[in-house]
Amino acid sequence: MTATVDPVSARRRALGVSADLIAATLWGFTGIIVTYASTPAVVLTFYRLWISVALMLLVLLLQGKRVSRPALVLAAPAGVLLGVNLTCYVFAFRLTKIADASVIGVLQPGLVLIPAALFFKEEIGVREVLLTAVAIAGVAGVVLGTGFGIGAHWRGDLLAAIGTLAFAGYWVFAKSARRRIPTSEFMFGVWLSAAVAVTPAALISRESFAVSPGRAWLWIIALAVVPGVGHILMNWGHRFVDASVSAVISILNAPVAAVAALVILGQALSPFQIGCGIVAVVAIALVARGRPGRAEEAGDPVAVSE
Repeated sequence: MTATVDPVSARRRALGVSADLIAATLWGFTGIIVTYASTPAVVLTFYRLWISVALMLLVLLLQGKRVSRPALVLAAPAGVLLGVNLTCYVFAFRLTKIADASVIGVLQPGLVLIPAALFFKEEIGVREVLLTAVAIAGVAGVVLGTGFGIGAHWRGDLLAAIGTLAFAGYWVFAKSARRRIPTSEFMFGVWLSAAVAVTPAALISRESFAVSPGRAWLWIIALAVVPGVGHILMNWGHRFVDASVSAVISILNAPVAAVAALVILGQALSPFQIGCGIVAVVAIALVARGRPGRAEEAGDPVAVSE
């Protein structure tokens, strides 16, 4: 007997998946923006997050909303873990190969599978596990073009692993918190907590906070806006898409980044990378299409009160 799919739930899920796909695409341009920003990585992350805080506060003011203390508390774990992720990867990229750190980061969807099944009661079968593994392998193949030497720089690899665990935790806490907090309030809490978490790392890095040339500020603002909108869309989509599915969709950013680097920076792709990218995109598409999720009620939840 074939189960009947609620057309309203199917439509909401389609919207959520579309938001996730756009978010992953926007994340794919992060590396391009960072390249043109020409600012020390830790300082760049510091400015990016505090600008995101200011922009999200402006959005709240325009919406006539305020953030309650309980909402900030609920958003804080996700924000701190995101801050830990960003900080770990800033230092990991200095201590190990970018390819090594990127491959470790691609494992994030696999880490989300178990908590998604335990905490959110998501139905994860053999099909989902196999497609997730294929997607991870495909994306890993895309980033292997510069070579791979896992363990050769163990401190950087360790930081990348910690950062990946933090990002998986961010995913789970974000999915949980979004059941109770509207998108704008949640994202303000996330950016604020992440900015507070990253600030000590920026201060002890001894990097100069001066930004030169002046036009680099445009790229710093772009870094806050472009990937930032991706985070907003992805977290909005948490209401309608299983965490295990959105986590796989998120790694689409790596093939997008490879294509963007080819077109904008002229960084060539090998046939191996192209083939792996095609495999990854197909697997991600099959995961996204997958089983209809249990879309939650339309719209954002009502903000929690004091």
